[in-house]
Amino acid sequence: MSLRKRWVQLLSEFTPPPKVTPTRQGDVTYPYIAWDHLAETLRPLLAKHGLWLDVSVQDVQVETRNVRDKIAYVARVAVDIALGDVDDNVSVRRYVGEGADYGTGDKAIQKAVTSAVKYYLLKALCAGEPAEDEDGVADAEPGRSSAEKAVAKYNAGGNSKKQSANNGKDGLRDPQRIMALQGALLKSGRWNDVKPLLVQHGGTLDTLPDEELERLYREVKEEEGA
Repeated sequence: MSLRKRWVQLLSEFTPPPKVTPTRQGDVTYPYIAWDHLAETLRPLLAKHGLWLDVSVQDVQVETRNVRDKIAYVARVAVDIALGDVDDNVSVRRYVGEGADYGTGDKAIQKAVTSAVKYYLLKALCAGEPAEDEDGVADAEPGRSSAEKAVAKYNAGGNSKKQSANNGKDGLRDPQRIMALQGALLKSGRWNDVKPLLVQHGGTLDTLPDEELERLYREVKEEEGA
């Protein structure tokens, strides 16, 4: 079987992980896909179809910027992303990424590599993110996507009344609780069992009816206490 046919089969089975982290961009609230959730979703499908990924950093540029009296280390990288199969067929594509670190700068390159790989895969898997074209580091907080900057602002409490209302009954849709629930479902291997339910109700955990969310919270709590 050709490499392309294997990839097409994977595409037919791939469902993007839920975007469960509420963020704010102006007056618009939207979630984004986290890298660890994308990796957890993609890994078993790659193995199932005899595919593998390899990443090689080809170019690195690091500069410093003064942002609000803080030094930010901004890294730009070019990476070669190889997709191969068990029959030794390989396809290589180059993609770029950008990341920043306000500490010693050691994390900037890793963030840039993660950014490059994540966004390349989202494109290849036809799984987009809202407002992703507005991501970047050219403003007050380099290296952070608009989603990441917005969630920090949102979680800081500047919209506490709206946030409380959006969290639903008894805080069922609190972003931290939703993230913890998703992590528990992925860890226990139950995520695939929940997918059909998500499809029926909008595609994400925070769009489920209250009774379904309560049931999932309860079942996860019982499993952890067993």
